[in-house]
Amino acid sequence: MTRQDPGRTVLIIAVVAAGLFVGAGVLASAVYVLTYNRVEKQQKAAVEQLPTRDEFRAKWVGRTQGEVVAAFGRPESTDDSQGSPTITLHYGKLFGDQQYARDPVAGKPLNFVRFEVTRDGGRVVGVEF
Repeated sequence: MTRQDPGRTVLIIAVVAAGLFVGAGVLASAVYVLTYNRVEKQQKAAVEQLPTRDEFRAKWVGRTQGEVVAAFGRPESTDDSQGSPTITLHYGKLFGDQQYARDPVAGKPLNFVRFEVTRDGGRVVGVEF
């Protein structure tokens, strides 16, 4: 019966452990890339469903302040400066989840919107992002 060299045994264990470590790293990287790509595609598809700035404006100009509030809830803030013929309704937060429209050039969602509403009739006369 021959006795195996202890140094060789340690070397074999080290090689097997390194192989398992590298394999686990490759597997983890593959899972991350596949998951990231799937999530990125879902997010892009969701943004493409949003109206463009012009489509959003066309839908809301002429509507009433009540319709805006019914659709989006209470505004984050309002600007009711005396002497101004309009009231501005501000919606959105810098890091909010609400997305109102998309920038057709950049393909990015727009998280802020301002509605200019007339004082005398409560009609939307302008929409800015």
